Amino acid sequence: MGPFTGTARYYSRCRPGLPLNVAEYLAQIAGSSPNNRLLDVGTGTGQVIEALAGWFDDLIGIDPEMEMLEIAAENLRKLVYERKLIRLFCSRIEDFEPPPDWLPHLTVFSRSFHWVDQDATLLKLSGFAAPGGAVALLSDSSFDRGTADWQHAVTSLTKQFLGEPQRAWAKQNPPFYRPWADVLRASPFHSVEQASFPITRVWTTESILGYLYSTSLASRTKFGDKICEFEDKLRQILLKISPDDCFVEKDQWDVIVGRKDG
Repeated sequence: MGPFTGTARYYSRCRPGLPLNVAEYLAQIAGSSPNNRLLDVGTGTGQVIEALAGWFDDLIGIDPEMEMLEIAAENLRKLVYERKLIRLFCSRIEDFEPPPDWLPHLTVFSRSFHWVDQDATLLKLSGFAAPGGAVALLSDSSFDRGTADWQHAVTSLTKQFLGEPQRAWAKQNPPFYRPWADVLRASPFHSVEQASFPITRVWTTESILGYLYSTSLASRTKFGDKICEFEDKLRQILLKISPDDCFVEKDQWDVIVGRKDG
């Protein structure tokens, strides 16, 4: 089983998508070229493609989880009817080969760059990106990094049941983390710019549970036969924090863009 087995429906319903201002920023990065092409790496259920389809005519999404791509195909069907060329491939970026003469103007990693061999991936992408093409690394925060009381409560209870989360980059031996801007500067996409977009989200108990189940760290399968106990305890804790079932999150989308020479 892959790390996201069983998460696709929750991902589609409960993972926040790209805000409009982030989509507009990425569209400006890509520029206005005839037949603008987008490559979305780790497309999941197609959120990035859906957000950016208004600015691109030819879009490819890749993901190693077929379950995710099946939901993406459902979610993106209306865009195909609008004469957008959308293709989905079940593949890791390390194994992906684009169609002949297909050169993306923008390649996006939304919540996915930490899963790949970063240096090798950027080198490979430089071989088929369009002249002056860009790579955009997108991330927002997860609940366990939030500071609100309800976020601390969710994180604490989840750790009681599942232990400390194991981040993808922490599996390396020895574990280390390099700032993504530095990774880009050391790559062919060395011309770097960064932007942040503050956001406010409002959650309910059910959407919080759905978000947790959309993650590789707290999917339903990880709880096993303790899933009902976990849900009952979480509902009790959150009801005490907010009897009206309203939980506000302050977060931001961080975007790091690297562009290769034209």
